[in-house]
Amino acid sequence: MVLKGFNHILNVDFSWGTADLKKHVSIYTRKQ
Repeated sequence: MVLKGFNHILNVDFSWGTADLKKHVSIYTRKQ
């Protein structure tokens, strides 16, 4: 059960990370 919760936290962190990455990429490409 603990591992399941840990995986969930990792998945949430990963999805936030990819969202941030896409945001930064869109800002960067707009500046070009």
